[in-house]
Amino acid sequence: MGVIKFFHQIFRPNCDCNICSRPSCNKCEVLESQLLFERAQNQQLIQNLINLTNPIKEEPTKRNVELKPIHTVGIPWRVKQQMMEEEDRKSAQLKREKELEKEANKLTTEELEKELGIPDKPELPPGA
Repeated sequence: MGVIKFFHQIFRPNCDCNICSRPSCNKCEVLESQLLFERAQNQQLIQNLINLTNPIKEEPTKRNVELKPIHTVGIPWRVKQQMMEEEDRKSAQLKREKELEKEANKLTTEELEKELGIPDKPELPPGA
């Protein structure tokens, strides 16, 4: 039987007949399945690396947006100075109005204390 196998392997090296079939063990099947899995995984990693280095370029969508030039208009110093002075006048006027309101509230508080008979200086009990 050994001579027949020998000549069969020489004349038909890729044959899968009963004569050529090699007995397989459990370990060989596990190793073969692991080898197939690793080959598939390597192929997938190679494909991912190729995709990273050569990404598919999508055509940019054309937008119909009209571009307008930016106009930088310089304000003359005199105009800018007048604007700043006007802002200062307004802020000073607002401060004065707040102070007047506080004075008016203060006067009314003192008048209310006099009406209610609350003394200006509270009397402390003896021994305090």
